[in-house]
Amino acid sequence: MSRSLPYLLDKKDLQKQPIELIKICERIFSKGKKLRAQLVSLIGCNIGLNKKESLLLSRIIEYVHNSSLLHDDFIDHSKTRRQNKTAWFEFSPSQAVLAGDYLLAKVNIYLAQERNLTLIEKTATAISELAKGEFLQREMLPFKNKDLKRRDKISALKTASLFKWCLQAPFIYKSRYNLKLEKILDQIGLDIGLLFQRSDDLIDFNVRNKDKKNCLVDIKEKHFNSFSCFLLKNSSIQQKKQLQKAKSLSAIYKTFPDFKDKVKDFDCINSELIKKTEKNLQKLKVFLTKKEQELIPHLKEWTHFLYWRE
Repeated sequence: MSRSLPYLLDKKDLQKQPIELIKICERIFSKGKKLRAQLVSLIGCNIGLNKKESLLLSRIIEYVHNSSLLHDDFIDHSKTRRQNKTAWFEFSPSQAVLAGDYLLAKVNIYLAQERNLTLIEKTATAISELAKGEFLQREMLPFKNKDLKRRDKISALKTASLFKWCLQAPFIYKSRYNLKLEKILDQIGLDIGLLFQRSDDLIDFNVRNKDKKNCLVDIKEKHFNSFSCFLLKNSSIQQKKQLQKAKSLSAIYKTFPDFKDKVKDFDCINSELIKKTEKNLQKLKVFLTKKEQELIPHLKEWTHFLYWRE
């Protein structure tokens, strides 16, 4: 799903900043697939955004996303991110938080320069939902809730909010936004956000972990992710206790002998969500020209990729 993207950091502005801030920003932007920027670029390319406009929106969403990572890593006391030390761990907590604040401040500057009130409102809403989602997640520590619906509510705030923005921002920028389109894009953004997060939660159990990310991070941080909640459905109290203190995948497999079957069942549920999302994508046709409708099969590919990571 990789698309060619320009360098997203604002070099001209960044070179004026303190050296530690430059190092942190370059570190957080150096890796990662930049999926949100790619999605913005895909939509923008198909509905007539020029390169400068597409770069602006891609930069805004990556600044928001990476700011949230800088803050979250410190809040969660995570020591690694994308095979590197996290900013708070390598530099200091205050420097990491300030770097995140800098990125959000730049977002506000870019939006103010555009003077697009709808885009400003949507961006502020996404940022506020990120914060709300983090508060709700903290309320579930340690291991206070194993309900999948509750977990999905947090994912809707912390993950889907940014995917909604990616879908909506290009249409807002082109002044092609209305309430009917907003409703459809909201639902699509919610669903692909859930698919992406559920896929990430499987990766935490080493399922389709092609990038060899660290596993059981959520358990170590004392919260149940979506697949943990699914594993614990109809489970015993003893299985819950064993999952909470699991330090290895082998311990998980021992606690849940039907682990592979659980993965298949989880995949089936999300395959149905993919089908639902594909149906909603068809509703976009009335808002697109015949040429622009070529976007829909590309978005179908994205829906499949965000869950299956293939």
